Amino acid sequence: MKKKKVIKKTELTLVHIKLFYVLVLLCGFHLPASATSNSQSKHVIVAFDQSIGKYNTDLFSPKVLTLVDEILDKNDFDRAHDYISMVAYTLNVRNPNLSDYVKPCTHNENAFIWQHLGSRRLTNILPRWPIGIPARSGRAADYASMQSLAKPFIVMETKLTGDDTITVDQTIILLISDNVVNGTDDDYEREWKHVSTIPIANVSLFKQQEQTVFSKMRAFNEDFKFIRFQVNLSNNRASGTIPVSSDGTYCIIPYKVVPAERPSIHSVTDLPSPIPMVRVRGGFMVKTDPHSLKDKYSISHVEITDASGKQLTESRDGALDVLLKSNEVKAGDSICIKMSLRLKDGLYNGMRISGDNDGMWVKQAVKLQDEAKVIGLFPLSDSFWWWFPNDVFTAVMIWDLLLLLALIVLVGFILYRLFVRINSYKPSNNNIKIEKI
Repeated sequence: MKKKKVIKKTELTLVHIKLFYVLVLLCGFHLPASATSNSQSKHVIVAFDQSIGKYNTDLFSPKVLTLVDEILDKNDFDRAHDYISMVAYTLNVRNPNLSDYVKPCTHNENAFIWQHLGSRRLTNILPRWPIGIPARSGRAADYASMQSLAKPFIVMETKLTGDDTITVDQTIILLISDNVVNGTDDDYEREWKHVSTIPIANVSLFKQQEQTVFSKMRAFNEDFKFIRFQVNLSNNRASGTIPVSSDGTYCIIPYKVVPAERPSIHSVTDLPSPIPMVRVRGGFMVKTDPHSLKDKYSISHVEITDASGKQLTESRDGALDVLLKSNEVKAGDSICIKMSLRLKDGLYNGMRISGDNDGMWVKQAVKLQDEAKVIGLFPLSDSFWWWFPNDVFTAVMIWDLLLLLALIVLVGFILYRLFVRINSYKPSNNNIKIEKI
């Protein structure tokens, strides 16, 4: 009997161990999913400089696609939901045409713009690389990179139409070039004039397009700026320059595209502060319909979270007409209002200013300025809110009236009992004598 019991205990222990590992695995799969759901949406634009001289071999090698895939994998790129675009840029100085300066790469003869990768890798999508890079006619010596124009025109090449509802929280450029670009201090006017006067340049065509190009650049720089940053790589490394060629000159340089202006909720919208809240049966009614104060912004999303970050409600157009339930928040609790804006710049149209950014969220306490209380002392509990569920003042007034009537009845009853007691005659045994006749 003892031997059988030992076997049963051992088998039970093994079952427990297996269950433990199953739970660990489930948690392991759950945690990354949660982290991904909280990350900001992205649009990554991979931009290839086609005027790179001796580094064409590196450009035409699948290695460059493998490096891009590695950067995506190590930097929270959600292949199912985030977007990727691939473009190439170079300018023919003999026949300068800015509409051909940046061209999209192609996949199955379609522009590789705003695509989801899903489970696919770039080397699988473009197995015959460099097929997919836009073809350029003429000699290599006829082309110039025009690096000072590159980043704005790269972003503008992926412009969304006004009918598109796509927006992302982060726009990133992976600039693949043989030159290190000096941030946002590029002097495009100086470079334009320099390139337009080299011996092989078509001066007249450059002159014809000069004002159009300069006005586009000025308009873009009013709305956006570029920030270099470091990306995560394998072996827990981070770098702002990822070499492609053996000498490191031909490399990948990551940039973030960010709004030039840092708006805040109350600077660009008429959202009231604090947001109005009315006590109703079952919780607190929030009703507000904010609008943008500037044409370049539109409200794309508003949400309210509790102190722990749990979402209580959301709105896709900014209008809120919702009930915050009593079992979720109570008077004195803190809530957070987050607002996201769509930047309607007319040049890119894909940027959303996230509610997680500074200035795009505010906190307030669940507090009512004129909270009605029964007889002026007690808040009306949901369990005693039997009438007028959306009008706390009328509900309290009825309770006040009922309590007043009850008080009047009670006082009347007490006075009646006193009256009866005072006017009742109760003789004692000394005053009453009974005799048998």
